[in-house]
Amino acid sequence: MWMQDQMLLQEELADNIASLITLFAGEQQSVLFIKCMLLSLSNEWHLVDRWRMDKFLMLMRRLLRALFKHLRAKKWRQSLVDKYMEAFKECAISADKSFCDGLKFHFASIFLDELDCAGGLEPQRVTKLLEPFAQLLADKHISNYLFDSILQEIFLTILHGYAEEKAAAIGCDDESMEEGASDDRLKFNYGEIGQMLFDIGKRPEVKSDRRKRLYKVSKKFKAAEAGEDPFRMATKAETKLNLKIPRTEIVNAVSRLLNDRAKDAMLRKKAKERKKAAKRMATKAETKLNLKIPRTEIVNAVSRLLSDRAKDAMLRKKAKERKKAAKRAEQTLAKDEHPEGIVETGITKKMKKTAEQTLAKDEHPEGIVETGVTKKMKKTFAKDGRSGRKFKGTLIKKPRKGMKQRKLKKMK
Repeated sequence: MWMQDQMLLQEELADNIASLITLFAGEQQSVLFIKCMLLSLSNEWHLVDRWRMDKFLMLMRRLLRALFKHLRAKKWRQSLVDKYMEAFKECAISADKSFCDGLKFHFASIFLDELDCAGGLEPQRVTKLLEPFAQLLADKHISNYLFDSILQEIFLTILHGYAEEKAAAIGCDDESMEEGASDDRLKFNYGEIGQMLFDIGKRPEVKSDRRKRLYKVSKKFKAAEAGEDPFRMATKAETKLNLKIPRTEIVNAVSRLLNDRAKDAMLRKKAKERKKAAKRMATKAETKLNLKIPRTEIVNAVSRLLSDRAKDAMLRKKAKERKKAAKRAEQTLAKDEHPEGIVETGITKKMKKTAEQTLAKDEHPEGIVETGVTKKMKKTFAKDGRSGRKFKGTLIKKPRKGMKQRKLKKMK
């Protein structure tokens, strides 16, 4: 079937596969064959491309056609019909998500056509066969797509067929209609179907929007039972008659409306009061917030303070440098005025030591000035054998930094 491309050969192959239902020894095997074929189609449906989709849908139609012919040959025995319908409830007429919704829709669309082709059913038996579809409408887990498909392809199709018959009967004589009518044509009990849909809609698990649609379709079946066109639009006069309402109901409705308006007015008033109170609280909160200094102003003030401090530090540093420069200038002037001595004006200890060393050198040209000389140095001077005599020369040892100044006595 997968590789067959010719239309006539596809139809012949589908009929041959479907005719296998009559070759099994027992009915239970035939039931398993139909069920396995439907489940196999569903499991592999996602792999079927659009070029092969039509021939596999045709295979499903031929399977159902062969089944109904087989059941008619068995005179629609109720026990056999129940077995096959139970198998359908587990796959094609079920809320099971594992079975493809597209195949469920196709099964619903071909069910009445193939049942009509088989024929040989009483209206009560037809209603019994439609019951699984009605039960599925009560399941809240099915998708809206499947709900619409069943409602449209099964129940509204029955009503459209009745409306077409009604319209055709207006233009033709009753005798000609009776002659043209076939005994094998599928007939329905519209009252039973309408009551069945009404009972399904009453169930608590049915969704509200679906319940309304079920009630609406149920009314159409009641109209068909009464011999009226279920899709006929009501005239203005009929609408006015149907709109007559007792005075007590009108008074009760008006009182409920006034009460609801009073409640709404009270709620609106309370809402306005709450809104005003919220505004007052918001105004107080804004006032408190305005008293707080913004962060940006604080940051700017701190930056200005730091810059002022830096400027003050720079000015103090420059003042110290100017003061030091003035002292150095005074020392230079004093040295120029007193070439033989040094005036003690801003002179440090180091400068004093240097001056004392210079004066000592000038006063003792033939001796040794004891300026920063240690005991070790004295011994060295005494033992020095270069001159071969005691020190009486003019050797002057440069003082070390930081040592006390003193004069050396002449060593013998």
